[in-house]
Parts: sequence; C-alpha cells; structure tokens
Amino acid sequence: MKKYTTLLFVFLFMNSTTLCAQDVAGANIAESLQFEKNNLVLNGAGLREKFVFDIYAAGLYLMTPTSDANDIINKNEFMAIKLHMLRDISGQDMADAIFEGFEHALDGNTTPLRAEINSFLEIFGNEAANGNVYQFNYVPGQGMKVFINDKLVKTIEGIEFKRALIAIWLGDKPAQESLKKSLLSLS
Repeated sequence: MKKYTTLLFVFLFMNSTTLCAQDVAGANIAESLQFEKNNLVLNGAGLREKFVFDIYAAGLYLMTPTSDANDIINKNEFMAIKLHMLRDISGQDMADAIFEGFEHALDGNTTPLRAEINSFLEIFGNEAANGNVYQFNYVPGQGMKVFINDKLVKTIEGIEFKRALIAIWLGDKPAQESLKKSLLSLS
C-alpha cells in the first residue's frame, strides 16, 4: 500500500509542476519569479510572431494578477517581463522593433525618454540570439533592472521609462494584439 501511495504522490507532484509552467513554442515560462524577496506570479504568456516566424516567447509577472492593462502600465510596484528568444535576430533589427514599440507607446513623442531608450536599446548589441533570455524587472524607486541570461547588465531609472516599456506590449498600440491578450490571460 505504501508503494502505491508514494507512486500516487509522485504522479500528482509531477503533474502539478507540469501544469504550473507554460510551454510557449518550446520556451518554458515559469509559473512564478522570485526577485528582491518578492514572489511575482505569471499573469500571462504568449508568442511574438512576425510574418510566419516565431520571434520570442514572453511572460508577464506581477505581484497580483490582473487583466487591466492600464493598471499594469501605471502601477508603481514590482513586476517583470521575460523574453525568450526563439530565433537569431540582428541586434539592429531587434532594437528597431523595440524602438518602434516605444514610438507607438509614446504616440511618437520619444524625445523626453530618448536617453533612457537609447541606453535600453544597447542591450541587444550585435545579435539577439536564439536562446537568449531578456528579463526586465521593475523595482519601485530604482527603475528597470535589465538582465540578459540572468546577468544584470544595467538599470534604467524612472517610472516613466517603465510605463513606456510595458506599454510596448500592453498599450493601446501593442507590438502584437494577440500577444497583449495572452499576457493578460491568466489573471
């Protein structure tokens, strides 16, 4: 009897951990993220596509799940977006696409945040390589901490920059409407 109880426990445990994470085009999107003593939970995950190509899988992590995009954009609390690159993209192409996202998020007026945006775009270097994981963690009072493959590469100060960055995916003119819907789907 003990053997069956143990097997049942192992089966249930394996299934619960499998159900908690999401697979998006082969990228494992974790159910939660620990950052600076905070447990951020997966709000939603989705796929960024261009033409017929899968570009990256994204996960949005919040303190408390919500489907209110404006609340997420404007809230001054810990949150994160994680991008799992699914193909090699030139650094310039990725930077251009992200800059276009900033232009949409800011209704064409990128001038007030131009220094922050330029600093951010530098992270893509020569190539946004397949397998790279970009993580953007917002810390109230500090700014957006930018990680590449779990290594902190820079911090960009200011809640206005955070709002513009998050609006790339959740704003009125998102990078991809279906991705926005997916990022808001688990709440």
